[in-house]
Amino acid sequence: MRCTGSMTSRELRMLWLSEDREEERAYVRAYTERAYPFYGFGLWMLAERESGRCVGRAGFFMREGFDEPELGFIIAREAQRKGYCMEACGAILEYGFRELGFERVQALAAERNGASLAVCRKLGGQRSGSIVWEGRSYVRFVWSR
Repeated sequence: MRCTGSMTSRELRMLWLSEDREEERAYVRAYTERAYPFYGFGLWMLAERESGRCVGRAGFFMREGFDEPELGFIIAREAQRKGYCMEACGAILEYGFRELGFERVQALAAERNGASLAVCRKLGGQRSGSIVWEGRSYVRFVWSR
């Protein structure tokens, strides 16, 4: 299942979602066991309420070379434009500021990824310039408390 999103290239697995719910759940569980003890945060699998089908993944991670936690998301193409990303990422940002005490959060969206750029704008992210990271051009968005 090909997806789009603003995730770190270090996690190549992040570029796709498994169509098998249990395989996806196992991946998120393994990621959680590694990331949460170290950072205190990580990623969540996004499931459709009615069917339980995996429609994406979203959460916080630390991108090498940056000080702020990063909001990352990946949504299956067939699940885009249904509000899943906005609902999840809005709640995740609120959780980061309220429960985790973040002062700032960033997101890097590939310059040609119109869907991710639109999500970041709709979530109230302030454009904070463009960067090249690992050979790819990104627009940096920042949210502040």
